[in-house]
Amino acid sequence: AILNGHVVDENVVLVVDETTPVWFNPTDICHSLSDGSFIFASERSGFRHLHQVGPEAGKVRAITSGDGRVVSREEVIWVDETHQTVYFLCTALNNPTQMGLCCASFAAHDEVDSSAAAFKQLTPFNMDCTAACVMGTKFGVKAVAVISNCSTPHRTVLYDLSVAEQMKESLLVQSQAPTPLIPFNPPEFFSFKSERHGNVIHGCLYTPPGFTKTQSEGRKLFPVIVDIYGGPHVQQVKDTWGITARAMRQMWAQHGYVVMVVDNVG
Repeated sequence: AILNGHVVDENVVLVVDETTPVWFNPTDICHSLSDGSFIFASERSGFRHLHQVGPEAGKVRAITSGDGRVVSREEVIWVDETHQTVYFLCTALNNPTQMGLCCASFAAHDEVDSSAAAFKQLTPFNMDCTAACVMGTKFGVKAVAVISNCSTPHRTVLYDLSVAEQMKESLLVQSQAPTPLIPFNPPEFFSFKSERHGNVIHGCLYTPPGFTKTQSEGRKLFPVIVDIYGGPHVQQVKDTWGITARAMRQMWAQHGYVVMVVDNVG
């Protein structure tokens, strides 16, 4: 729920009240604007997206939308009221195993809960954005982002957001993580469609030396460890350096085990 209160007269208005019969991940994403409206995160569409509502209970309109794209609940949003733009972390387009730094306009329009609410990804599509911070400076809007993928260690990069229609990577300010002392092999990603509900399930495999998928007579069989996280919310299968650097899984693979990780639905 979102409550709008006044300190002087102590009047409180219920702006948004949402209920659901199923599990959902609560979030602290709620930003008040100078016009009295609010930007907040909601799962009313089935996926967590950003919405805007006025200072009193009324029409709620979507700022972002799209099946399979989810705004991060763990990171704050950055709002540029001058240009009516909000910056946030969201699952990458066509790749839910990565997060990207994205932006969307919240300029006023007449659409309510528009399914066409568009936003764009600013960080590279082949990199996961683990963390980011957007700030306004006298030199324009800048962003500091930590990016990686399963075969590229984390690096911290300064981006220039003031360049129209693109992210200009600053080659003068970036920090590369040191090369690991132990040569880790990235896991292999896979996906399949659930026969129960039709959703696409994502997983990954860590394989030992000598492992092959070739169907041949007399080929060696390997024991399998299924690394399970049974609870909601936490995503295990992410195309980021952190999944490659999971030392326990790498140790099991080096000792001759195939390690399988599969994300739950939700």
